[in-house]
Amino acid sequence: MKNWIKTLLLVTTLLVCLSVSLGAINVSLPVVANLTPGQLIEVPITVSDLTGAGVTAYFAEINFTEAVLNCTGVVKTGTLTSSWGAPAVNTSVDGKVTIGAYGVAPLTGQGTLLKVKFTVVGSTGQSSPLAFNVFQFNEGTPSAVTTNGYAYLGPQGLDIPNVTISQDAGVIILSWPQVSGAASYRIESSDQPYDGFTQAGTTTNTTWSTSNVDRKFFRVYAVSN
Repeated sequence: MKNWIKTLLLVTTLLVCLSVSLGAINVSLPVVANLTPGQLIEVPITVSDLTGAGVTAYFAEINFTEAVLNCTGVVKTGTLTSSWGAPAVNTSVDGKVTIGAYGVAPLTGQGTLLKVKFTVVGSTGQSSPLAFNVFQFNEGTPSAVTTNGYAYLGPQGLDIPNVTISQDAGVIILSWPQVSGAASYRIESSDQPYDGFTQAGTTTNTTWSTSNVDRKFFRVYAVSN
């Protein structure tokens, strides 16, 4: 019985250790604000602790708005992957960058995995998602839990209001509740539901209207200054 209990405890311990070692890794892109047209930026991909996870390769696909940002490459100097060879980078598709890299020594520690370089090509008031379409370590193990970011040309928006849209005599009316800390609101519109948004107007009120609109998608940001 004692030997059986010892064996059970050993197996349980091994399973716990295996579970910890194969735990999901957090992979994040940041929110960056107050960008200006023509600015060059380096956006870090950050990861939680990779020690013991056996990471010797990764693949990433990141989407962004090409009218706002232009990807020009990557930087590995000073990152967790600085000892690896040069990553393979593809920026030939508008609004998308794919990155693949591998190394002999497994990565350890937490911090910046890589930096992605962009030139800001949009206008003040525009914004762009920084969104993982794909991210994978090795052949899928350990798993990755991704957090997307955003880039703002101008101040970062506060909590996005719950917008109500109504129509009166051909006029589209947007209204929303007051957001604590907001000094004004930025209204953006696009012909597409998820991309291509540009600034349509600003207001200090909690309503905004426009006319002569056949088909538009709107979003509203609360701005703190």
